[in-house]
Amino acid sequence: VMLFHAAIDVRVDNLVLRHGYSGVQFFMMLSGYVLARPYLEVPPLRPFDLGRYAVGRVTRILPPYFVVVLLAAALSFFHIGASATNVPRADLGWHVFTHLTLTHTFFAATHHSLVSVLWSLGLEWQYYLVLPLLLLAFRAGRTPWRTAALMLAIIVATLATRAALPVVAPARGDLLNGFFLARLTEFAAGVCLASLLGQGWSRPRLVALAVVVGGA
Repeated sequence: VMLFHAAIDVRVDNLVLRHGYSGVQFFMMLSGYVLARPYLEVPPLRPFDLGRYAVGRVTRILPPYFVVVLLAAALSFFHIGASATNVPRADLGWHVFTHLTLTHTFFAATHHSLVSVLWSLGLEWQYYLVLPLLLLAFRAGRTPWRTAALMLAIIVATLATRAALPVVAPARGDLLNGFFLARLTEFAAGVCLASLLGQGWSRPRLVALAVVVGGA
């Protein structure tokens, strides 16, 4: 991912680096797996405590994120590095507000503003909000067939969302990138992985499954 962005900055077109965005998709899957692992894979399964989970996400993510947002806003206000942080002063308050509330991916003007890569954290935060529902669903179906059926339903919902968004909001192509329902498969795949490992699936069997499903 780092080299992908570096190649953009120095205008290097490379066949491998051109697909660096797929590293973000892998990261989202890995995030789903790591967050779900204590609740679905590692025995004894940890009971889900919403308060503990929320405090953990807030204290781990928001302090450094807020520092980055406010620093980027200051650079933009003083027109330092304007090519990267070019937000009109009159609109700066709105941009900062959407970033601090992690709603910036819902608006076309703020989706990539201040620091363009922060869109990914807006998406990740949506995944954090939906994780308790995914855990509930995957814990209710602790058999391979139920797990597979649930994952298939998530894939269908993702594809339906991606098909509907260009019709409902034709001018908002950015929503395909920053709205969780349009990308839920990647995060849910990590949760599904933790669930299958918790059901006793072997790692070689899961690798083979991941290659087939990932290729598809």
